[in-house]
Amino acid sequence: MNPRSLPGPATGAFPTAIEAWALARSGDAAVARAVGLLAAAEMEGHAAIDWPAPPDHRWIGDGRTPTPVVAAGGRLSYWRNWQHEQRIAEAVAQRIGADHRRSPSRVAAIEADLAALRGGYDALDAQQQAIRAAIGRRLVVITGGPGTGKTTTVLDLLLVLIRDQLR
Repeated sequence: MNPRSLPGPATGAFPTAIEAWALARSGDAAVARAVGLLAAAEMEGHAAIDWPAPPDHRWIGDGRTPTPVVAAGGRLSYWRNWQHEQRIAEAVAQRIGADHRRSPSRVAAIEADLAALRGGYDALDAQQQAIRAAIGRRLVVITGGPGTGKTTTVLDLLLVLIRDQLR
């Protein structure tokens, strides 16, 4: 990669030092820039950076063997971050695959508990829809802006699931 086509350098003392260290050891400005930008991104809480066409270099691999950097899906990551993401993805897939469905009579009992808890059944209520969707799943993600009822939804979900377990 031509140094003129590199992304701008990372800012800050640590990423700049990491980039200089990587340049001295790798001998490649593009690889050094990637390592410096990864250090800066990690300091901001990111695990990867966008880099659709990484240079071909011994420091950049596909994740099958340890290399300092992994290129996958148009993104670059430090190998350890990429490995952690792979493990998390596998755990999520296992949990999703292990979802189970409750019997229709049990679902009806849970829905009755939910209606009693919420003062009635409302098929259009997003919180009730979220609770119904969560029943029988080992992994649920509930999102929403401030004041949309995430905490109330989780509390109600826990209450109906506890009630179900006590039955």
